[in-house]
Amino acid sequence: MKVGPDQSLLVLEPDAGGQWLLVRVRNWWSKEPVSEVMKIPVWSAKDIKNGSVDSDLQISLDGHYAIAFAPAIWGAPLFARKGYIPRKPDTLITLIDLQRWQVVGSTHTVNLDDANFEGARVLGNG
Repeated sequence: MKVGPDQSLLVLEPDAGGQWLLVRVRNWWSKEPVSEVMKIPVWSAKDIKNGSVDSDLQISLDGHYAIAFAPAIWGAPLFARKGYIPRKPDTLITLIDLQRWQVVGSTHTVNLDDANFEGARVLGNG
């Protein structure tokens, strides 16, 4: 859960189906709060078989964007064949424009570099 620049509450709700929900509640302190829901495409339970997934939600310093991080790490199956090579760690990063309330884009870090982006943080507006 994060607090947006307009004091709205942002909640990233993971689920096993591969469509996580980003919920924004504006004017939550008033008698007439407004809720908005957006589906964020991420990992499903099937995608992360023999692995684990985490989630993190951050807001850019200028408050214009929310960034959803979904790092996944795979281990070996219980009865792995000899020579089994596990998948590389992969973080799905999704950029959300909070002013237009829409997904701008997503990328898999496994396509970017041979690194583990788990624990990635937004350091600037670039």
